[in-house]
Amino acid sequence: MHSFDYGQRSLLTRLFAPKIDRLAIAATKADHVTPDQHGHLVQLLEALLAEPLKDLRFANVPVKALSLAAIRATEAREVTHEGKRSPALRGTTLEGEEVLVYPGDVPARLPAADFWQQQGFDFPGFRPMQTTSEALDHIRMDAAIDWLIGDKLT
Repeated sequence: MHSFDYGQRSLLTRLFAPKIDRLAIAATKADHVTPDQHGHLVQLLEALLAEPLKDLRFANVPVKALSLAAIRATEAREVTHEGKRSPALRGTTLEGEEVLVYPGDVPARLPAADFWQQQGFDFPGFRPMQTTSEALDHIRMDAAIDWLIGDKLT
């Protein structure tokens, strides 16, 4: 984040010293967690970047955190096991196998350092979902684009 110049711009600074006037930070591959975990994904991202975000907000730079997927590769499902309903994801692995998985819970806060060592992270890669239109499905790319350049288009 130190590589960029942030802050408000006037007409002259826009021409001769461009600055970033808003910032979007994104947790990508949101399609690899169930939709009920997207809020936790954003909270974890904000916790990981707490100090730089605090500095930017102090400098009056609008910042928005998003969870998104440029190309949706899974769809949300619900499974019932022993009478209990649980969220799940259905997708096709890179090897071509259709799977139904529960990827686990995303912590809402920054966990202790040993959490990362104890976890057996093993997330499958997924192929993009089949679509009947030319456009590929996504998660919140429209919201990210609107946040970043929406006011420039009106």
